[in-house]
Amino acid sequence: KEKGIKFIHLFGVDNVLVKPADPLFVGFASEGKYQISCKFVPKGYPEEKVGVHVLRNGKPDIIEYSEMSKEMCEEKDSNGNLRYDKSHL
Repeated sequence: KEKGIKFIHLFGVDNVLVKPADPLFVGFASEGKYQISCKFVPKGYPEEKVGVHVLRNGKPDIIEYSEMSKEMCEEKDSNGNLRYDKSHL
């Protein structure tokens, strides 16, 4: 803050879907006064090798696919959708 930095944009360098310093996304986060904002898309299928967004102890986190059991990958919510379906971008 002392140096006047307002925002930091972190992303995986191997992700071709990321638009670095996306002005719409940064503006959205700024307008909403969010401390953290994340982009995600639904997983294509239960075993897709992607990290997923979760709330862990009420805080945003990411579980890497290598940390997920087969049961976690296939777990469904009350609507029949994958519980862990928010694929990290």
